[in-house]
Amino acid sequence: MMPDVSEKVLIQELKTLISLGVLEKKSFNEVPPRVEYKLTLKGVKILPLLHSLRHIGEPFMEV
Repeated sequence: MMPDVSEKVLIQELKTLISLGVLEKKSFNEVPPRVEYKLTLKGVKILPLLHSLRHIGEPFMEV
């Protein structure tokens, strides 16, 4: 949902979320390479807060 984000920035952010324990990464030994990301229990616990922030911020995104 972030169309203008570069691949480099996306990879950096995913690595940060992994290091914080919010996401876990599973790599598959396939061609082409495939990677899946999954929320950890810590990530699931912060979802209600993220949903609240989204709800609060939506009126500011209207043009």
